Amino acid sequence: MSIKIQNFRKIKPAVIVVIFLLPLLFTYIRDSYDWEGDTALLLEQAENIATGKPFYQSNFIYNSDFPILSPQYYPPLTPLLFSSIYIFFGHNIAAYLILESILFFLSGILFFLIFKRYLNEIISLIITILLVYNQFIFNTKLELMSDVPFLFFLMFFFLIYDEDLYKLKKIKILILALIAVIALQTRSLGYAIPITVSLLFFYEIIKIKTLKNLEKGKLNAVILSFLIFISSTIIFWIFFKLIFPSPLNGLSLYTNQFKSTSLQTILNNCSLYTNIFLDVIASPLANWVILKIIVRYSFLFITVVGLIKLFSKSKFQLPLIFTFVYIAVIIVYPYHSAGVRGLMPVIPFLIIMFIVGFEEVINLIRLRFLKYSAIGIFLFSEILIAGKGQYYVYKRVQQFPPELKSKEIAEAFSVIKGKVSKDKIIECSFPRAISFYTGRKSYTSINQASDSVYFNDWKRFNTSYIFISEKYSLSSDKLFTAKMANKKIKLLWQNRTYKLYKIQK
Repeated sequence: MSIKIQNFRKIKPAVIVVIFLLPLLFTYIRDSYDWEGDTALLLEQAENIATGKPFYQSNFIYNSDFPILSPQYYPPLTPLLFSSIYIFFGHNIAAYLILESILFFLSGILFFLIFKRYLNEIISLIITILLVYNQFIFNTKLELMSDVPFLFFLMFFFLIYDEDLYKLKKIKILILALIAVIALQTRSLGYAIPITVSLLFFYEIIKIKTLKNLEKGKLNAVILSFLIFISSTIIFWIFFKLIFPSPLNGLSLYTNQFKSTSLQTILNNCSLYTNIFLDVIASPLANWVILKIIVRYSFLFITVVGLIKLFSKSKFQLPLIFTFVYIAVIIVYPYHSAGVRGLMPVIPFLIIMFIVGFEEVINLIRLRFLKYSAIGIFLFSEILIAGKGQYYVYKRVQQFPPELKSKEIAEAFSVIKGKVSKDKIIECSFPRAISFYTGRKSYTSINQASDSVYFNDWKRFNTSYIFISEKYSLSSDKLFTAKMANKKIKLLWQNRTYKLYKIQK
């Protein structure tokens, strides 16, 4: 009887986590979606895979002068996941969102299992629930993007990884290598994983300073980290050369965006991602500016304390190295509009650092009353953040534009298909949507480009049409400038929001 009770106690926190996470599978499943940008290109690639076309095939024209808008195409694993939905249900938005919700639910469970390695089980349970229902993290469940699939595979990689590397068996090495490549093929920033594994390999070599240190465990740690890296490289080559061959070599798909990196980009991103992390863990306190500053930067200090504490712990080596590598990558990465989605893969590890630091600070408080009061206030504030965040999520979903059902955009796409032949090229601010919904060729000129650059793009891309929106267009001002410069432009069609112009040649 005592054994059964003991076993029940062991599984109880896990059961509680699953119960609290179950609503993730059902909430906010809708049948409409914002029709622009990344999602359009991902769904177009999914359709290509499902119908046997090259996954990268698209009428979206990549503007090499404006690389931060989008890569030429996305890594194939997220479209591959979406293609399984397309095969059975077509472009069913609700089905796509159910798939995202399942992966988000599983990611939440993986959070708990990873937290348990470094934190108390009850604390892991509480932090997991608060994290997945945090407004900023929960919002990713509402998006048809590569972020949730990438998060799932990344957390799966760290769950399987064993800090005692010499305990890893050959099959586990292959599984780790495969998951690393899958994560890399799911999102461009996934190359932080092979960089991390290679750095771990060199770190293990540095630790072996003398022949006396060539113990079996340490030697195996070097060999096995090297094997994971080599296996990942081989599997990556197989993916790109045999299964999903594409015009770009493997690295070009991941590095083109860095062409526009600058010192200002790095400084801006340092500030941006620091504030994003503090938004996740600290109450906004919008009406209490001084208190807001004190709380937020106290939390940042506590996270640094946790980082220092964990730095010496060998079992946190890989997550720590990955966190440093990934943050270094997104800091120099010129695209920053992703917001919390950019930082999300390392937020669980930053949370671990914060909790360890918080425990260190709390342990300095001698009086029990003050200690438990501090813990209570912190938990209460985090529950408020999660609760308030869910209210904002609800409000956002209520206001979500049913763009796929919008008569205006449907009319605009229909006009484009009727008036623009397939060999003509359109300049607009959402070329990936034009490609997906109309099958017409389209590109975007760089935002805030000079008039000479903008008009030179007309010649460079042999532009025939301009499609603008009063709400979304990057080219409205340029179009006005073109009119003033006596450029021959004819208005072909318009409704309340959209206009289609033809360039007279």
